Amino acid sequence: MTDLIIKNNDIELTQSKEPRIDSRLVAEEMGITHKSLMNLIRSNKNDLKEFGSLPFQKASRKRGVGGVTITYALLNENQFDLI
Repeated sequence: MTDLIIKNNDIELTQSKEPRIDSRLVAEEMGITHKSLMNLIRSNKNDLKEFGSLPFQKASRKRGVGGVTITYALLNENQFDLI
């Protein structure tokens, strides 16, 4: 189960007692597109996995007439530092 914790306008996800951050929030804070960040994460996946599991999640969002499914990563602190 994932717990959602909101602190000072930041969102931290906790999964198995390890703090995680949503890659969509990282991209927003960095001022880059999420697609660019996901490309970076995918191209460095093996290096990121050295710091722990690298879970990917999917979320749906409505867009115009249909919907779109977005894949995002949940990064731990060391993975976040590497990115």
